[in-house]
Amino acid sequence: MWELGLEGVPLNRIYLVGFHGCMLVVCGLFCSLTNDQFSKSSWYFKRNLGALLFLGWFIGVGYLSMAGRISREPNSPLINNSQWQVMARSIDSGVSPLCVPIDPWLKGVNFMYQRNCGLLKEAPIWEGGVALVSNPLFFDPKLPAAISDKTLVAAAVLVRPFSTSKIFVEVQMAIKLTDGSTKYYSGSRDLVSSGGLLFLTGKDIVQIKKISSVRVTFNVPVEIALDASAPIGIPGVAWMGN
Repeated sequence: MWELGLEGVPLNRIYLVGFHGCMLVVCGLFCSLTNDQFSKSSWYFKRNLGALLFLGWFIGVGYLSMAGRISREPNSPLINNSQWQVMARSIDSGVSPLCVPIDPWLKGVNFMYQRNCGLLKEAPIWEGGVALVSNPLFFDPKLPAAISDKTLVAAAVLVRPFSTSKIFVEVQMAIKLTDGSTKYYSGSRDLVSSGGLLFLTGKDIVQIKKISSVRVTFNVPVEIALDASAPIGIPGVAWMGN
C-alpha cells in the first residue's frame, strides 16, 4: 500500500512531520519485533535484525530509489532563473519600479519579487517549444500591441546554450525609439546545457509606444523558448513593466 501511494504523494517540507513520524513508527515496530520477548534467534542476528528489517522495508517501498532521483539538482525551469543576488542592491535601496525574477519559471508560475512592476504578457516557457538563434546571432521581436500603453522596465529570455558544457552567455537588447535614439538593456550569466533565464536591465525606463524596433543579440548560439502568443517559431521575450 505504501509503495503504490509513494509516487503520488509529494515529499516536501509540508509533509516532513508526518514523514518522520512514519519513520519512528516503523522503527518502533521493528524494535518490538526484535525484542527478547518475541525473538528466539541467535544473539548476533537478533542484535541486527531491526536494522535489517528497516533496510528491507526502506528499499521495498521505493524510498531508496526515489531518494536517488530527487537528490539530483533539478534543471531549468525549476532553477537558474533567480536574479535576487544580482539585484540585491536595488532591492535593499527600495528602487521602484522593480522586477526581480526568482525560481521557478513555469507556465502560470513565473515568480517575481516586484515593486510597481510585473509581467506585461504571458511569458515564454520551455513547453511552448524552442527556436535556434545561431546564424545570425540575433532576432527582432515584435512588441504586442496590447501593451503599447505600458512602460518597459526590464525583459528576460529563457535560453539554452547550444553546448554540452557550462558556457558564458551574454545578451544585449537594442531598443530603437521613434526619435532616432537607442536604449540598451543587457544581461549575462554562466549557463549549463539545461539553460535558464537571462535577465535584461538598463539605465532607462522606456515608454513602449515610443519604441520603433527591438533587436536581441547573443554572443553564442542558443536555443530560446518561443513566444506563446505569436506565430509558431517566433522566439519569445518576457516583457516586464507597468
